[in-house]
Amino acid sequence: MPDFKIIVFLCNWGPHAAYQQLQDQGARIPNEIRMIRIPCSGRITKALLLRSFEMGADGVVLLGCQPDRAVTAAARAMPGTIPRKPAGFSN
Repeated sequence: MPDFKIIVFLCNWGPHAAYQQLQDQGARIPNEIRMIRIPCSGRITKALLLRSFEMGADGVVLLGCQPDRAVTAAARAMPGTIPRKPAGFSN
């Protein structure tokens, strides 16, 4: 299996806390995944995400809070952050 490098940027407020809980519970995080704690996903630029690829990442993930639970105005203002259910989709 080839070595992959996946960079996961985690918002400090929600996703990073979940990641810490996984670590506390002894969950195995694959070596190919690198977690980076950031103050707010709403303040990350496209240039920073693209820079990860320039530095050799095979994949980049940006995990932020749900907009209705976001702590900062920058995160609440991010467009397209919550996948919407298609019309006629039921639970």
